[in-house]
Amino acid sequence: MTRKLVTVAIALVISFALWMYVVMVIGPEYSDTFRNVEVKLVNESALEKNNLMILGDKEFDVDLEITGNRSALNKLNSSNITVELDLSTILEPNKTTYRYEVYLPDSVTLKGQSPARIPLEIVRRKVKTVDVEVVFDEDKIPAGYGTLPVEQELEKIEIAGPEDVIDQIMQAKIELDITDENNKSDYKAELKAALCDANGQEVDSRYVTVMTAEAETIAVKLPIRMRSR
Repeated sequence: MTRKLVTVAIALVISFALWMYVVMVIGPEYSDTFRNVEVKLVNESALEKNNLMILGDKEFDVDLEITGNRSALNKLNSSNITVELDLSTILEPNKTTYRYEVYLPDSVTLKGQSPARIPLEIVRRKVKTVDVEVVFDEDKIPAGYGTLPVEQELEKIEIAGPEDVIDQIMQAKIELDITDENNKSDYKAELKAALCDANGQEVDSRYVTVMTAEAETIAVKLPIRMRSR
């Protein structure tokens, strides 16, 4: 009786193992949706070589419906799902949607994707060098005092961005804040330059990059001296 029970138990275990093998390995296809998969923008340097750039968002994700057996689907993760949009094929400015490629293991199949294309606005890119101008209100220098020439870390900086914006920018302006507390000694500071038009008005430069590595902040010194009598 015991031997018969053991035989039945072994048969059940084998049957269950075979059933699991059929379900997990060679069994029916299942579908799974993988959400918020990152789209990688590749070959952005090719855009720059063609004097182009992306205006606006560069981060995108998509939902992918993938089919395969349960075992293959369980093995999918961010390391073996790759979604890429190749920017090297873009040769002219435009505002449209672009097709991306999905790379998956051979054991599964792409059934659907949302969205099917990625929206990009491509504009002309321009590089330009502008002067760094240091300004301050001379009326705030007290009577009997004067200033020597401003000492500044950088005289010029290089910027890059949308052509229509770069064409507006004529200077990188640093404005010194002269107060009653600092108007009788050397004014020293590390300040960020504002990108301005010919009239000194700041230009919307959210898509402009300062190419000069040292220009995140610029060290300036305004010597303020008592006039000799």
